Amino acid sequence: MKPHIEILPDNDTLARNVADKIQERARCSIAERGRFTLALTGGDSPVPLYQMLAEDPAYRDFPWEKTLCFFGDERHVPPDHRTSNYHQAKQKLFHTGLVPDDNIFRFRAEIPDAEEVAADYEQTLRKYFLPKDQFEGFPRFDVILLGLGANGHTASLFPCTQALYEKKRWVVANQVPELDKFRLTLTFPAINAAREIYLESIDPRKKDAVANVLKAEELNFYPYPVQSIAPVSGNYCWFLTEATAPSHQQKVTSP
Repeated sequence: MKPHIEILPDNDTLARNVADKIQERARCSIAERGRFTLALTGGDSPVPLYQMLAEDPAYRDFPWEKTLCFFGDERHVPPDHRTSNYHQAKQKLFHTGLVPDDNIFRFRAEIPDAEEVAADYEQTLRKYFLPKDQFEGFPRFDVILLGLGANGHTASLFPCTQALYEKKRWVVANQVPELDKFRLTLTFPAINAAREIYLESIDPRKKDAVANVLKAEELNFYPYPVQSIAPVSGNYCWFLTEATAPSHQQKVTSP
């Protein structure tokens, strides 16, 4: 599915654009269903967004008390490990105490068995996404945040891994040969059930990856895992900076 693309001049402008959209979506979701469910991501791209939501006065009234924060993927490391997505979110977003501890749901990735971690997290999700909060048997997050890897992966759905083909489970432990590690991740059906999906890319080193994926889309060629993102809602947007967008891509958003 071809995403809608917005190109912003710099990291701060991009972060504010996404923060505004998340805040609007949160208010609408709470008005309609009484809560807002957000799946966070890791890597460098969400850091300016997390800091802005946590510290900028413009978002002081963000409805965190009715926001449930989950994670789309995680490394198989303890929660205080420097590479942990939860650890990053704790440092950049949760450190202010605005998000109630009871509203934060992390992978228990300190458990030695990665399969047990995945099964445990799926059970956690099932407690909060009852059948009325599902779409065809999968959790309907209000917003899922994603990033893009240099090899075209997103979440922890890497090329040539078994998780790419999972059709029934919500969460899996995905063995990634190129890393010689397990990663924990939502599956494509769980991601694609979301109401909104926002993918951010701010790292200039990912410029070639962005260009390669978009070129493949134009050619109807599908070698990259991220190309399996196709939300049933149709609400799918990429947020790029001028440093990450292909030079031929038309700018659709400006300051």
